[in-house]
Amino acid sequence: RDKVYKACLDVLRYSQRDRFDKCLSWLNTRVKRNYDTNQIVLAATNKTVDRINKQVLDANKNRKIYYKPIIKGKFDMKDTLMRPQGVSLCKDLKVMAIVNDQDGMWSNGSTGVVSSVDTEGCWVKFSHLNDEVYVPLYTWENKEVYVAEVKQEDGSIKEEQKERVIG
Repeated sequence: RDKVYKACLDVLRYSQRDRFDKCLSWLNTRVKRNYDTNQIVLAATNKTVDRINKQVLDANKNRKIYYKPIIKGKFDMKDTLMRPQGVSLCKDLKVMAIVNDQDGMWSNGSTGVVSSVDTEGCWVKFSHLNDEVYVPLYTWENKEVYVAEVKQEDGSIKEEQKERVIG
């Protein structure tokens, strides 16, 4: 409902370059740099997410456990959610799952609060569940699809699509 905000969006949308500086100046007065730890922040870059996460983690005085990844094989780190620098977790930290649980207890995007951590994972009270669940360390696999010639029972050769782990 903010008319100035809508006008700034139009300036950007229609590339009215002569009005950029004024709109940018106004938008920057409205930037919130200290985030409420109860809100979820969607950000355009990992750099922003990392800064916010560090701010929230540093404010939490509970004992942290650092999980350092072991990376083997081929991975394009730009195309994955893996964190090559690792991740730290602690009690009372809000978290969001980035993978689906095989048993369907949580899915990518599920949010919760860490209730305890150990060297193999953590206990999380997800907002949609009544009980805490254990979230173990996760193994990412980078798979490559290829075509293989497979001999059939009748002796003929058939091409089949297969996949193999490359990282």
